[in-house]
Amino acid sequence: TTVRKGNKKVSVTLYGQENHAALFWDDGAEKNFYVVDNNYESSRFGFKGTAKTGFGDWVGGYRLEVEPTGANSAKLNQFDDDNANDSAGPLNVRHSYMYLSSKKYGEGRMGLTATPIYNITKDTNVTELEDTMHSDNRMMQGFFLRSKGFDNAEGLSKLKWQNISSCYDSNNAFVCGTRKNGVAYWSPTWSGFSFSTGYFEDDDWGAALRYKKEWGENFDVGAGIGYSKNTDERYQ
Repeated sequence: TTVRKGNKKVSVTLYGQENHAALFWDDGAEKNFYVVDNNYESSRFGFKGTAKTGFGDWVGGYRLEVEPTGANSAKLNQFDDDNANDSAGPLNVRHSYMYLSSKKYGEGRMGLTATPIYNITKDTNVTELEDTMHSDNRMMQGFFLRSKGFDNAEGLSKLKWQNISSCYDSNNAFVCGTRKNGVAYWSPTWSGFSFSTGYFEDDDWGAALRYKKEWGENFDVGAGIGYSKNTDERYQ
């Protein structure tokens, strides 16, 4: 649901969503039931502001989006049912960027925004496999693994599910480049094709090409390919 307010030159849109889930877990020795915020498509709220520049169809704007972390399903585990040990605070900033946009020339962004390969497997119509595997991972990636035959708290491994299922620079399975601080360009769509590129801190750059179009009345066709290079010294 969105709420809009504005005039002929300036527009502000407030938007958001709620997504909660009932999570039952069983690690082979202990089992329990949590009510969680579904991190696969988390509850969130934000606003977008746009203003006409007076130069053709160019508009400038800003987007700010945050999500609550009080019961984030990706961070819960056997010891923590409400993220009480999370040092990140009650809110997490998802987007915070300025942009300059034109229907003809595309959009340039600066700030905390999506990398080119962000959601490369979700933006192409063909999402069934990614949705199933990714959502399952988001529900349990914070849980500790348990060695078979060890039934007490001391028998839990130091490894979490996310340590063996996530991409190298994020906790997200299958979404290796998420949202980072940097500059980015997103093109208009030409005959179903769109292009994006960007450079982000700390020494991360990439590009992606997407295709999404209806073929006749019966087919939706989508594809995506992306490249990312990260030279952050923290990564092996």
